[in-house]
Amino acid sequence: MELSFTNLEKALEIIRAAIEALAETIESPNVDAAIVRLEGAPEGILNNQLLLENIADPNNPWPKSWEFTPSGSDSVIVTDSTGRVIGTIYEDRIEADGRTESGQRGNTILNRFPLVGDMTYSVDGFEYDTDDSGRVVETTGELQEEARIRLESQQGKAVDLKDGLETDQGGHIIAARFFGPGEQINYYPMDAELNLSAWKIMENTWAGAVEDGQEVFVQIEAIYTDDDSRPEEFIVKYTIDGQPFKEEFENGN
Repeated sequence: MELSFTNLEKALEIIRAAIEALAETIESPNVDAAIVRLEGAPEGILNNQLLLENIADPNNPWPKSWEFTPSGSDSVIVTDSTGRVIGTIYEDRIEADGRTESGQRGNTILNRFPLVGDMTYSVDGFEYDTDDSGRVVETTGELQEEARIRLESQQGKAVDLKDGLETDQGGHIIAARFFGPGEQINYYPMDAELNLSAWKIMENTWAGAVEDGQEVFVQIEAIYTDDDSRPEEFIVKYTIDGQPFKEEFENGN
């Protein structure tokens, strides 16, 4: 009798494992399609599972009109339907330029959400690090005195895309006046009161230092709860001519 129960338990375990494996197959994006599109890409890129899943995301795949061209031994150049280069993919980072001129379209590779997980996006001197869910968790860079044209269509979308509240605004991570990009990568759903008060006061401090010719380097960290795309808290560390400062902000209620 004990042998029968043992065999039954083993059989149930095998069935359970088979069901779990089938579920994973059903839930996983079709990464084979992404591999086909990346034909000729370096091995490190082809082995980046989160990149492949993002490209083949069944709910939001990278447009078929985008073309991938291997470049050298370590990268792939991405162009959109107009032939414009919108990014260069490496194994652990994506380099892309934001919009800089009035009338120019925003860079669509930076407007995607979620972004590629566990990736560093290098955008015009700023670096955006994502977690495995494709949320921006840390942004670093030296502030610039040159202002950039806003991309208000993306700023308004940030609240809806990222679990924002009715009391939120699309808050810049790096303000446009410091050459922060206008694409979606550079926005958090931010409590309006925070955005227009304490956060703005901090930015004004930065602006005064930059105008005085001082070097301002910032590190902005977003703290999330569970799977929410809206940060609960921000931890900002920055230096002005090497002198360190730290600010912490709760993102409203």
